[in-house]
Amino acid sequence: MKTKIAPRPATPAAARPHRLVAGVGMLFLLCAWVLCAVLTLLDPHGPSRVEATMIEAAFGLLWPAGIAGLAALALPFDALSTRVRTLCLVVQYALMTIAPLLIAFTL
Repeated sequence: MKTKIAPRPATPAAARPHRLVAGVGMLFLLCAWVLCAVLTLLDPHGPSRVEATMIEAAFGLLWPAGIAGLAALALPFDALSTRVRTLCLVVQYALMTIAPLLIAFTL
């Protein structure tokens, strides 16, 4: 019979890499917002009704990305497990990637 090794308890130092990635993600979020604004302004004819909806959706995606990144960055160690903190980072980076793509597809 195999004995199971108990997992090591997580320490506050385990959250440090996640917080670093979340901090860099917040800088990327600012870059994504600027990229979305530039892509919106590049449309020479002005947005149609469908394009305006896509632009609003793209800018709307940046809010939850910021909230997820802020949660991974600022919440104390005991508030989030490592798995949840990683999930917040995945959500942050996924939404930051999708937002400019929505606007780029309307051009």
